[in-house]
Amino acid sequence: VNGIAPQDFLSGAQASSFLVQVFNLDGASAGFDSTLGVYEVTESGDIVDVALLFVSVKDAASSADEVTIMDVEEGNELGFFIVQNGADWAEGLADTDSFSFVDDMGNSANIDDGAEIALAVNGVNSGRTVFHSYDASLNIDGLEHVLSAFDEDKPEIKIGFEDLVGGGDRDYEDVLFRV
Repeated sequence: VNGIAPQDFLSGAQASSFLVQVFNLDGASAGFDSTLGVYEVTESGDIVDVALLFVSVKDAASSADEVTIMDVEEGNELGFFIVQNGADWAEGLADTDSFSFVDDMGNSANIDDGAEIALAVNGVNSGRTVFHSYDASLNIDGLEHVLSAFDEDKPEIKIGFEDLVGGGDRDYEDVLFRV
C-alpha cells in the first residue's frame, strides 16, 4: 500500500510501546546508508518527540538490532523518517543532542507546514534531506516515499522507504523495517 496503511496501527490508542527492527531483502541493496528516526504527531498535527532509532540502517539490518519506542501518548500517531545517507552525519552527533522538526521560520513544525519543514538538531536546521512516512506532503518532492504491508497474524506492519528525491528507482527497499 502506498504510504502507511493502516495508520491507526501506529497510534498511541493501540499501544504505548512499539518494537522496531530493520531488515534486508535478499538481493536488495541501497547505495546510501541512511538513518531511521521516529516522531509523534499530536491530534492538532504538531510533530513532537523526535528521535533517531538507528544511526546506520545497514549496520542495524546486519546485526538484527531492535529498538522499542516507549510511552506513545494515547492521542498521538507515529511517523517515521529517514535521513538520506545520514549514517556518517549521525555518528558525529552527541548523546545529549535534541531533535525536532521546524518550519521555515524556525518554529516547531506541524504537519500542515508541508514540505517546508526541516530536521533540526538543538534547534538548528540540519540541512539534511529527509523523507517521511506520515504524509507525502512533508517530503521535499511531494512524492510518496513509503510502501507498507500489514500482517494481521503477527500483528506487524512492514515499511519500505525509497531514498532518492523524485521517486528514484521506486523499489522501496532502501530502508526496510517492521513495527
